[in-house]
Amino acid sequence: MNKRNYLFLLAILMVAMLSVGFVSCGSDSDDERSSVVGTWTGRDGYHRLTVTFNNGGTGTMKSTWDDSKSGSKTYSVDFKYVMESNTEGKITYEELDSYGYETVILYFVVDGKTMTITDPQYHETFVVTKQ
Repeated sequence: MNKRNYLFLLAILMVAMLSVGFVSCGSDSDDERSSVVGTWTGRDGYHRLTVTFNNGGTGTMKSTWDDSKSGSKTYSVDFKYVMESNTEGKITYEELDSYGYETVILYFVVDGKTMTITDPQYHETFVVTKQ
């Protein structure tokens, strides 16, 4: 094998190795997030919850109480989320209470088109389905 053929073979080998490196270094978090991206809704008695997950780890949660005596009240909050696995994640947002701002952490588990959201502080669970 002459020097020219050796260099050509070496160049091809390097290009092949670089392309494998680019493919394997992709972020799994985008794939994991795609399973939650979209709008999820659920209802529990007078309480309606709409959660919208955007690409990039952000979203909006809208909670509405419909009561014939007191009317309808809606609370909306922007949040950030991270996927901890393909089916589990964590939502965080800031909430103003009488003591100032508090960081709220909710956990969610996805099972197909059903998501269970848990608030460990108040021991509450809410189930929403993907629209």
